[in-house]
Amino acid sequence: MESLSPISVLIGLTVLGAMIAILHAVATDIRYTHLRLDLARRVIERRERYLRELKGEYEIGEVEILEDDNPGLAASEMDVEVLEEAA
Repeated sequence: MESLSPISVLIGLTVLGAMIAILHAVATDIRYTHLRLDLARRVIERRERYLRELKGEYEIGEVEILEDDNPGLAASEMDVEVLEEAA
């Protein structure tokens, strides 16, 4: 069996080092892509939550004050009627 020459060992180590560097670069790129997607997902969730809260404030701001047509109803029954009319 032939012994390995120093040149072939050096070439092998160079190729191995290049492969490791490429794999490291790909892994780093995947990690940063994952972090960007996670950040974008959190931004979208916060924006949607803010818009829901803002829409809720507008809906609350549009409540109409109704006169008490039937004073015999309990307060909870009146609340149910108001909610049903709003829906």
